[in-house]
Amino acid sequence: MINVFRVMAAMLAMMLPAAELAASTTTCNGNQCTVSDGNSDFSVSYNSDEVGLFGEVMLSNNTIFFLPDQFFAESMNGDNGPLVTDTLNLLLTPTTSGFTFDSFFMRETGDYVLDGAGAEVSAYGEMRVRAENSPLDEFHDSFFFQDAGGSGIPENWLGEATVDSSVGWLGTDGQVRLTIQNILAANTAAFGENAFIQKKSLGVEISINEVPLPAAFWLFGSALIGVFGWRRKGISNRA
Repeated sequence: MINVFRVMAAMLAMMLPAAELAASTTTCNGNQCTVSDGNSDFSVSYNSDEVGLFGEVMLSNNTIFFLPDQFFAESMNGDNGPLVTDTLNLLLTPTTSGFTFDSFFMRETGDYVLDGAGAEVSAYGEMRVRAENSPLDEFHDSFFFQDAGGSGIPENWLGEATVDSSVGWLGTDGQVRLTIQNILAANTAAFGENAFIQKKSLGVEISINEVPLPAAFWLFGSALIGVFGWRRKGISNRA
């Protein structure tokens, strides 16, 4: 089940002003780029040649953002083009010690127009997560949106996916491989029909939980408290 507060946090984060998003810093060595942000507990590395239709990679408050403006599919008069698809691979590296990647929540939004009984559009999104130290264990979630038939009125679409303990992900304090894939499709059946769908925003909000200290630490801490308490009592008695 999706945590309501986490969803609300992601929605609010996605509405951050451009100035705050611009606060993240991107450094590149050839086509290998890394995005960092002082308010986030990890950095994001990627190959700039793979960004493609996703657009610029941004990072703010443990949320990865994309604002694509060329990710769309369109069909007119029964002329159906190919599926529009793209995949992006990201490497997430912790920058704050003592934290673990706990969960991943992806939210995508866009709009579409259907004009004609045979016009239809669809959007598919998938998020895959792997711990770098366990690359064969992959955890994923996806969404599928579809609509058909319309009178040319613009509509909005929304897709969400979550990777957390509900799909077997138990977290890691090491690097994480995050893969995002999207497929958009638009089809028409007859002359005079039009179908258009576009992705306008994508955000992946990542929950970072503090790693619990081992029981031995607490036992050691209790012992220290006992020692200092005994010393204080001894000092008090001597006084």
